Amino acid sequence: MGRVTRQTLRPGTRIFRSGDPGDAMYLIETGRVRISDDRGETPQPLTELGLGEFFGEMALVDEKPRSASAEAVEETTLLVITRENFDAVVLQNPSMALLLIQALSERIRSLTAEIDTLRSTS
Repeated sequence: MGRVTRQTLRPGTRIFRSGDPGDAMYLIETGRVRISDDRGETPQPLTELGLGEFFGEMALVDEKPRSASAEAVEETTLLVITRENFDAVVLQNPSMALLLIQALSERIRSLTAEIDTLRSTS
């Protein structure tokens, strides 16, 4: 994976904000990252990710702006795949493409379950 760069961040470092262009995806090598919805007055934490988890892929796949914000919770090292290198990295690593598909499918199932829960409580 020669097209991947490494980035080390201090705690509290903003990786991106919702609405930013999706120019890269990230794989967490060490540390933790908080994903938040910061579109309102008060940011709402959505999840925390750690070792081996990835984020930011949706903006590369659909070429739309970021839908959430990401921030390093502690000292964090990320592997960064830019938009320019995304296709080549996926083509050279078919297992990564499968992981992306599985992760996106899991997120869709989770959101569907949340919608079902909201419908049943209203």
